[in-house]
Amino acid sequence: MDSIIEEDNAVNILLGTLEKLDDEIESAIDTLEVMSDPETLKNIEEGLNDIKEGRIIPFEEFLIKHGY
Repeated sequence: MDSIIEEDNAVNILLGTLEKLDDEIESAIDTLEVMSDPETLKNIEEGLNDIKEGRIIPFEEFLIKHGY
């Protein structure tokens, strides 16, 4: 009986590990897609520069400005 419980625990641990690995692989693929797109990288850099230079508005103001 104990070996069946141990096997179930091992299977559950393996499944949990595989799910985490799948999430990590998906995240890595998303990162690679962003990093391989020059236009996206340019937009990110521009956005970071806007933040650094204080060219930002509060979220509530953004919503109003865009009709939400």
